[in-house]
Amino acid sequence: MGRVGAFAVLPALLLLAAVETLSSQNSDRFSEELFVSPLSTGHVYLHFKFSISTPLRSKYVHMDYFPKSVIDIVQAHNVRELHVRLTQGAFRHEKWGYPILSAPSGAEVWAWFQDDASSIADKWRGLTNSLAGLLCATFNDISSVNSISPQWNFRPEGLVDSSRSVNTSLLRYSMLPRENLCTENLTPWKKLLPCYDRAGLAKLLNAVKLLSAHYFNIAFDVKPVCGDPECHEQRLQLEVSATAAVLPGSIEDEDKLNWSLRDLLEIDVDSGCPLATHSLVYVNQSMKSRGMVFYPAPTYFTVAHEEDIAVYDLRNTITFPKPQRNIGGKSSHAMDYTHTQSPFLEVHRYVSGVGQQYGGIKCLMKNNNPDVPVTVSYMEIVPWFLRLYFHTIRLQDLEKGTPVPITRQHFVLARDRQLPHHIELLFTIPPATTVELSVEFDYTLLKWTEYPPDANHGFHIPPAVISARLADCQDFQFPKNFTQLRSTENACFLRLYTKALLVSLPTPDFSMPYNVICMTCTVLALAFGPIHAITTKRFVVFDPQKHAPPLKRLKTVVAGVMERVKGRLRRWRGKNEEHKE
Repeated sequence: MGRVGAFAVLPALLLLAAVETLSSQNSDRFSEELFVSPLSTGHVYLHFKFSISTPLRSKYVHMDYFPKSVIDIVQAHNVRELHVRLTQGAFRHEKWGYPILSAPSGAEVWAWFQDDASSIADKWRGLTNSLAGLLCATFNDISSVNSISPQWNFRPEGLVDSSRSVNTSLLRYSMLPRENLCTENLTPWKKLLPCYDRAGLAKLLNAVKLLSAHYFNIAFDVKPVCGDPECHEQRLQLEVSATAAVLPGSIEDEDKLNWSLRDLLEIDVDSGCPLATHSLVYVNQSMKSRGMVFYPAPTYFTVAHEEDIAVYDLRNTITFPKPQRNIGGKSSHAMDYTHTQSPFLEVHRYVSGVGQQYGGIKCLMKNNNPDVPVTVSYMEIVPWFLRLYFHTIRLQDLEKGTPVPITRQHFVLARDRQLPHHIELLFTIPPATTVELSVEFDYTLLKWTEYPPDANHGFHIPPAVISARLADCQDFQFPKNFTQLRSTENACFLRLYTKALLVSLPTPDFSMPYNVICMTCTVLALAFGPIHAITTKRFVVFDPQKHAPPLKRLKTVVAGVMERVKGRLRRWRGKNEEHKE
């Protein structure tokens, strides 16, 4: 009876396991999207976004789509929000507008920790070390020397308790401008996706083509979000994204912009990842006014910020009757690449000064809107080895030469080898005005062990961060239902990064130790040899005949006998010649 009872219970257990499996599969959600926008310079803007979400709970045991490696990092370090960026190249805002996801060159990390997290500094150190192992990047170089807690920037992007004020002591932010993006980072980044790069839009992520692009960025963001419009359900969302500005490889006519996904990435699109709820491709048709025709016919159209967006559903067999799917556009007439419209807000940052004793940092910010002023939040991280003088901070109208008032300011002075300089300013740029922000500093001579192997290359200064809310969204490269940026009906939030600076510090002559070692060794060898020989050797009289070996003495005797014989022969010949005469 025991065996019969066991066999009777077995189907029930299998049914229960199947129900739990189906329920767990329905708990996780996954979607994939691609946004394509031809640019006026002949490049094509690509933005991939993969969204994975799971119900928000105190402890995570099993997930179907959500990567366990990310969950383990979030739980181990009490992280509420996590944002990671790795970028190669610089986005040309003045020609391309603003991207969907802004990022500085190099690496960027910021995280919000839970309210009950203890020892934020230790959690931050452990988090960066875990990210270094996850993405094969040098995030372990992040420490208190290059980390800050922003006061007015990088507010939480996920769910927050509106009844409580934001505690900025729970926020940590850092940048690594020297970090390079390569396949060692791209491969583990792809492994965060449920279908990896075997199916879906991730199959288009050709490392060779993307890493040779003019601009390439990979990122992922972890944050709590609402699971429904009423926010009755809270979910933990992971957004894995990639951005690239690619120049078409095959150009039939240099004056025309002809592109396709197959030409850009050398891979055909398939029907999408089978685990995704939807696989959509958005194509910005703003270039349609310049004579560009897109193919095939889209599944449907949508409108975002007065721009027509063509939407392609990869699973729609009417749009894509063949297994090989391709999307592209062709220009019917020549394109004018020289005519580009400037965005509403432009920034340019550079190093001023002459020599290696005194210098300065200047940042030009131009508001091209002729009617509306722009309120800007400016944030700067300067390494400790540049001695900033906060009293030299100047903000002035570049054309009129008059000072521009600073509404709010926040300064944190650096400590040698412990903390960087932290500057945050809040001010308003009048319409059609260019303002200049400047600050002076002194260079520092470091210890010789603190210089990198390529010391003469210089030291990288992290980019500045400019945050603003624009009245018009026409410069953004995104549709409304796609973007991650906060936007309202009348304003669009913008986060803009300047280029990193390269500063040459006073560098010692690292060849001098080599020269000193060579000269010292030579002098010691020449001086020590004779002195050692004189003080350690004994001088004695040496008789060569007495101490000659037997063979040599025999040769000497034989030679003497031969000489005597030769002498007698010479004398005998001489006597014979005299008798003959």
